[in-house]
Amino acid sequence: MEESRPVPIAVTFSRELSPRARRITFSGMTLIESTKPASYLSLFFEEPSRTWPPPDDAAKPPKRTYTPRYVDASCESITIDFVLHGDGKATDWARTATAGDVIWAGATSGGYDLPSHIDHLVFVGDDTAIPAIGTVLESIPRNTRKTVIIEVVDEDDERQPSDIALSDPIWLHRGTDATDTGIQSLNLIRSIAVPSNTYWWIAGEREAIRTMRDSLVRGRGVDRGHISLNAYWRLVPMDPRER
Repeated sequence: MEESRPVPIAVTFSRELSPRARRITFSGMTLIESTKPASYLSLFFEEPSRTWPPPDDAAKPPKRTYTPRYVDASCESITIDFVLHGDGKATDWARTATAGDVIWAGATSGGYDLPSHIDHLVFVGDDTAIPAIGTVLESIPRNTRKTVIIEVVDEDDERQPSDIALSDPIWLHRGTDATDTGIQSLNLIRSIAVPSNTYWWIAGEREAIRTMRDSLVRGRGVDRGHISLNAYWRLVPMDPRER
């Protein structure tokens, strides 16, 4: 299927969720290919070319991928939570975004396929995973046991992933050194007591979550089919050819 050209969406309002997170609501509606929890879309911070997708040898506009926290097709609005980490295209844009500012969004697609029968689900994520965790929490049956582990910089970043599916997260504080990402989460999942048929939903920095997966599979004997791995960012900068 041919990739659809990104569409313009405009900021309607924004608010601070924490010193390092900002929620922005946009008017405008992307193509919705999936309504699954933890779906995602690409945001482009420069207007895409009229030829879409661009030829292989053409420069591609910078983009970042996000989980839409709320999508309201009837009102043609999308709400996205931005984590403000250091400096970067998306962070710099989100810090100063005001009503009327325009960016471009690709189709909403992908997402988590909930197991047909699930008794216990463990979420492991960092601050970039909080929006997706919220969407999954709101999609699982109410009687599903759940353990939510979220690693953030400090207590200022703690907030409920969902206002309607409360989860009492275990909060881990990694501090401001990004190289410590995932260490506390890894140590905890090595020892936390859970039933043998538990499913694991893990998201965050690419190499950190791969290490967690390997620890679960090799150290605890978890079936790979019980692990959903979601790389949301990289500690090592991305190769420009992959942008």
